[in-house]
Amino acid sequence: MLTRKGVLRKGADGMRKRLRLLILISLLACGDSSGPQSNPTVASVSVTPASAALQTFDSLTLTAVVKDTRGDTLTGRPTNWLSSDTARATVTQTGLVHALRTGPVAILAVVDGVSGQANITVTPSVFTVVVHAGDDSLRPGESLQFTVTLLGKSGNVVTGPTWTWSTSDPTVATVSVTGIAHGRTPGSVSVTATAEGVVGARALRVMVPVELVTITPASVTVGSGVVFPLQVTLRDSTGSQLNGLVVGWASTDTNVATIDTGGRLVGRVPGNTSISATAERRASQAAALIRTVTF
Repeated sequence: MLTRKGVLRKGADGMRKRLRLLILISLLACGDSSGPQSNPTVASVSVTPASAALQTFDSLTLTAVVKDTRGDTLTGRPTNWLSSDTARATVTQTGLVHALRTGPVAILAVVDGVSGQANITVTPSVFTVVVHAGDDSLRPGESLQFTVTLLGKSGNVVTGPTWTWSTSDPTVATVSVTGIAHGRTPGSVSVTATAEGVVGARALRVMVPVELVTITPASVTVGSGVVFPLQVTLRDSTGSQLNGLVVGWASTDTNVATIDTGGRLVGRVPGNTSISATAERRASQAAALIRTVTF
């Protein structure tokens, strides 16, 4: 069984093998070396900066410094640039590095078989994931589009990284790869977007499908200052009564009469007003007609 130390040694050995292979490829790419060699001989290649941290989708230009055996700088020598992991970062033959995915990567500069390298650490550019939607609820069978804004550490908008979608309970609602949520059964879920390991979420509620809201009595006359409780009945598409849902009440003229969250009507001044009740976006089809008089 490999110990942690053994696993680390094995990983380091693998990196060294890849670097040696890249140098060998670079030598082969230089073509036939049997002809006359230019002098003086290349003794060392150093890359500046020798190490750097880049955020994903950022770029950095590296420079190779070539020296001979006396320590003098040589110019005009062709340089072959290589990346140890092109999935994390690529490099052009001018030394321009493009960061793609988080993690460490070595960038090599090879001149006449002599190599130098820069160690690059690619870090996430995303600091915050903000999830947007035009609403926070929908009914079973309905759909709702979600979108994302990616922000950097300073609050700047980040473009380039991709993200994935998921919901906390797919039996309540699912979300497609394009961010379209589909309501399935009543309940509450979190719709999340993940970019570079950073998660953003927004709550979504799938509503009970209320089809009919009825207020009783349908009309009433009350005196000023008198409290009168109204009743509401909720039914689904099959006619079955629904209980336990939150009902919102409203009066078209609160100067004439007000109504609280529990459906208690209070007459104020003589006049007429209409009272409506709403549950799960379904409003009462016939509002209660209220007449307030002074007794």
